[in-house]
Amino acid sequence: MTVPCKRATRVCIRLVMVVGAFACAGAEAAAPKQTAAFGIALDATPEAVTTLLSAKYPACPLARTVYRVRPGDSGPQTAELAINAGLAANDPASLAVCNEGPAGDGIIDSIEARFTHPQVDARQRLYALLALRIYPDAVNTESRRVRVSFDDVRRDLFRMYGKPIDERKERTVSNAANAAASLGVYRKVKRDDYLVRYLWAEQGRLDDVERDDDECDCSGRYVKAVIEMTRSPSTRPSNTFYALSVKLIVEDAALRRRQAAWNAQWQRKQ
Repeated sequence: MTVPCKRATRVCIRLVMVVGAFACAGAEAAAPKQTAAFGIALDATPEAVTTLLSAKYPACPLARTVYRVRPGDSGPQTAELAINAGLAANDPASLAVCNEGPAGDGIIDSIEARFTHPQVDARQRLYALLALRIYPDAVNTESRRVRVSFDDVRRDLFRMYGKPIDERKERTVSNAANAAASLGVYRKVKRDDYLVRYLWAEQGRLDDVERDDDECDCSGRYVKAVIEMTRSPSTRPSNTFYALSVKLIVEDAALRRRQAAWNAQWQRKQ
């Protein structure tokens, strides 16, 4: 089922819940209540993720990356499936994006789903998921329909994952502000941009400075959220915090380390 949204904020982040009941934000911090984002959960197979992405993003190309064929392989094995690959890392190759998705007009999703090699896990389980949702810049858009408040995003995340074990907030210059300036559409108005980070894990902590990578020194399975938000006296209502982007990293740390060790083993043999 989907996270309920107020009528006025139908474009709020609609991350699909897959199982279980979800604790309120006041519950004790612990491991995440679920390890899924955008309807994709850890342990999913390449076939299941292909079916889901093809159904939710029919107009967007689905990129498939495969492992190098090695002795004993039955054929090319899926390493990653992606929609708008590289967008979360600001890869210049991702400038031509597909903006047609389930979140609605003006909202862009990027998904990168990584799978184990069959020699690491026979079912080729999903061990890492990077999901990014980019909203229109509230400072540089006149439409109130596409503005999503930070409070709505935060509320949805806490309903889905529970109370985080760590959180940080720091001032930043957002990607939206940089993009507007580079394209010459920058409005000379006051704005305050912030980066907010949350971590749900059995054990672990956020880095003091966001390194913009996908990994965490955490135990077990974890979820990390990185949110860019902005406020400005030029918006109506003024000085409301609006979400600019939400990035979710969902990972099985133990399985990721097993896959990394397997990768290193084959690299040494070459």
